[in-house]
Amino acid sequence: MYSLYYGDSFVFETPERTGYTFLGWYDGNEKLKGTVWKFTEDKTFKAKWQINQYQFAADCDQAKGQVSGTSLGTYDYGTEISVSAIP
Repeated sequence: MYSLYYGDSFVFETPERTGYTFLGWYDGNEKLKGTVWKFTEDKTFKAKWQINQYQFAADCDQAKGQVSGTSLGTYDYGTEISVSAIP
């Protein structure tokens, strides 16, 4: 939290969060444009994030066995998947 006074300027930093993409700073539903603002009233801004997604695929020689477990597909960051090789 920052304390600013009437007429102060503020530069927003771009935050980092593992497994997420930063979409911007928001005042309610409105995305802030630019990087420097002057404030004339109390405001609360929130960071908006989008979770990263990753594709999972498994390939094997069908003559030697198969793969079972979690389905192939796209998963959100932090999703636990389980895969086993079956001879």
